[in-house]
Amino acid sequence: MSKELEVIMFGPGAVGSEFLRVFNERKPEGIRIAAVSDESAAVMLTGQKVDDNCVFSQIYEAQQERRLLKDQFEIGRRLVDPSSLKNLVGYDADKRYVVIDSTNAFTMLDMIYSACENGAGIVSLNKKPYAQGDFEKVNLLMQNALGGKVQIRGTVGANLGAPDTLIDILTKEDSHLVYIQGCMSGTLGYICGGLEQGRKFSRVVEEAVKKGYTEPCPWDDISGRDVLNKAMILSRLIASNAMLRYDSIEVKHESFIGKVMSVDVDTQKIANLRGDDFVEMTKGLDDGFAELIHACGDSNVLRYLAEVSYNEKDSKISINVSLQAVPKESDIGQLKGTDNIFLFGINGEKPKMYFPPGPGAGIETTALAIYEPLLKLREIL
Repeated sequence: MSKELEVIMFGPGAVGSEFLRVFNERKPEGIRIAAVSDESAAVMLTGQKVDDNCVFSQIYEAQQERRLLKDQFEIGRRLVDPSSLKNLVGYDADKRYVVIDSTNAFTMLDMIYSACENGAGIVSLNKKPYAQGDFEKVNLLMQNALGGKVQIRGTVGANLGAPDTLIDILTKEDSHLVYIQGCMSGTLGYICGGLEQGRKFSRVVEEAVKKGYTEPCPWDDISGRDVLNKAMILSRLIASNAMLRYDSIEVKHESFIGKVMSVDVDTQKIANLRGDDFVEMTKGLDDGFAELIHACGDSNVLRYLAEVSYNEKDSKISINVSLQAVPKESDIGQLKGTDNIFLFGINGEKPKMYFPPGPGAGIETTALAIYEPLLKLREIL
């Protein structure tokens, strides 16, 4: 095998640190972690086994103690400014580089775009650059995702494989019509399950917060923005494959509480609430959700659905994200707990599952959505 992969990783948080643990345990041949960076500093590794093991341990310790890398390592030859890593990628033509983005920062778009332009492979968990970035930069990334050099498996559905499945459909099948339907939020799936059991909305939200299912700011989940980002990634993949600009994508988006929320509610105020304060706000929505559940009757259940549709004839791509009543006996209606589900329909065929429902989040499973694509890039680059 020619030329070892040099990996530069951004975002050694909970998932990133778990990936490093798995990597260090399995020690895949032909791949080396060259640098690990958070927003404060980048730690350079030497490639010496004992030395690197010590670095991995210190990075894990920093994550557990919620310390920045600059506070974990002594100032010296090991620490560099994170911005300097942008110049490292592509500097040496005799090396193969991979950039891992396991951050949650939109600002990583410039880094991964530059790395991709310079011939590096990319492994991303971070949804924001792909869902919210401008066409010129994201289209380059998506074109490379279609070709395999950019791996975005972990951006939608953790390690279930939704982006990979869609890429196979687009590149290997004659797909004039594409329809995707799914429940893409474990948090909102858990809440729907609680409502289905006849429990109060506020009580289920309180449990979700205490169990750590929600983001630190629960509005990030309840707003449905995270689900919209996932649907946008899938729709932009379709658009790049069809050579359509992203501004042609039609978007309809309703928050999880949109059907029961008063029009005069200050959503900006809600967005800033956390913990008990957020739970207290949700008590005013209990009656509204009880009415929605009653309207479902015995044969339907509530699910927060994302739908992506593509029609080649009309060059039309549309997204619809909203809370809907679905048949209880359907695949989506049977979904339990925090699992995600994705159905794909091609050329008018009934949508079907290409892989079973499963966790759309979780530290261990999401870490594998870095590790397994990295092994793919070892063979592609």
